[in-house]
Amino acid sequence: MIKVKNIAFAFLVLVFSSNALAEWSLLDSSSLGNLYLDKSKIKSKGNVYRVWTLMSFSRAQFTEDKKLYSSRIAVAEYDCSQVRTNLLNLSSYTFPMAEGGIVESYEYRAREWMAMAPNTLIEKVFEATCQKNK
Repeated sequence: MIKVKNIAFAFLVLVFSSNALAEWSLLDSSSLGNLYLDKSKIKSKGNVYRVWTLMSFSRAQFTEDKKLYSSRIAVAEYDCSQVRTNLLNLSSYTFPMAEGGIVESYEYRAREWMAMAPNTLIEKVFEATCQKNK
């Protein structure tokens, strides 16, 4: 029983410390909040880049289940040659800057690539990722 508790504790430490150790760089600021990019976690396979972003909202948001959250971390892929994106994971956190507990988390297993709408935060992440890595 003690071994299981130690493993669970180690897992929790790893999850929470990975957010604390992230190298978040401010990408955009608006009335909605601040959008950050973790440049240290960008990985690529050809023209496809896996990117971690953090949206820290100015005001608390609500899930469909009416739970409050103040920030979200998204992991997505950006295809620089096809100009499209694929959301892989989205986690909502209680407090700004991905602090506090996870309110909800989704893992998207189906690889559904989407075209990017112009003048969106997703497009800003795409531009920051693809322009830098040309």
